[in-house]
Amino acid sequence: MIYNKISSFLSYLTQTKAFVSTIILAKVDRIILGDVMKKILIALSVLMFIVSYSTFSFQTSAKEPDNDMVKYALIRSLSPSIDKALTEIYKDATEGIPSWAGWDTEIVNIKQLYGIGGAYDVKVRVYPYYGPHIGYGIDEMTIRVDASGQQLIEYKHIQDV
Repeated sequence: MIYNKISSFLSYLTQTKAFVSTIILAKVDRIILGDVMKKILIALSVLMFIVSYSTFSFQTSAKEPDNDMVKYALIRSLSPSIDKALTEIYKDATEGIPSWAGWDTEIVNIKQLYGIGGAYDVKVRVYPYYGPHIGYGIDEMTIRVDASGQQLIEYKHIQDV
């Protein structure tokens, strides 16, 4: 019986020793990992600051498109239909098909047909020229732009120059 009590007491001490040593090791690990974690957190904070600063400086230096840029982009995107209309208007001209310039083209109006994101009719006025920008006339054309692309709806020669 005494043997059982001594055995259980020794077992208790062994378990307690194991428990105490586990606690001590956990605290040591926490202290060591705590220093490592602090270093990692500091490094990540510095890295995030650098990334956010560079993103912020990029956003402030990036140029937002202005109305003229958007206008010229729209006119340039309509160039296949404008070329097609000029080919039809000047098919019998002895000088051939004239050239045109985006900077010398006006957007007369834009008509929204089916709500936002639907089709749009864009009416443009073009001032075609031959050679070194010798004006030839004034032409207007209406181009429908929708999800499937663009389509020349109407074109007319307004006047000779």
